[in-house]
Amino acid sequence: MIAQLRQTMTRAVTNFDRRASRRRGYNIYALAQYLDAVDRVVEAIEGGAEPRAAVTEAFNDRLQDALLRALDQPVTSREEPTVTNAAGLADPLFV
Repeated sequence: MIAQLRQTMTRAVTNFDRRASRRRGYNIYALAQYLDAVDRVVEAIEGGAEPRAAVTEAFNDRLQDALLRALDQPVTSREEPTVTNAAGLADPLFV
């Protein structure tokens, strides 16, 4: 099950990155960061975390929703908290 979860999440972030690569201002290093975050999410799930909680801790915005859809979880609502950095700004990846 974990291998299938990792494959599903990897496919979701790869598709997200492929679509983002067509846009202006594309970050060529983003995919490696996404895959690193997928590894952290999978480790958290192996450690007993709920998949939705692990994804929402590591990702935000459209990528978070893409991963939740891929895992057949409900997408986030505006009322749910997002991951923030020390400055209180939303981070694309939890560090």
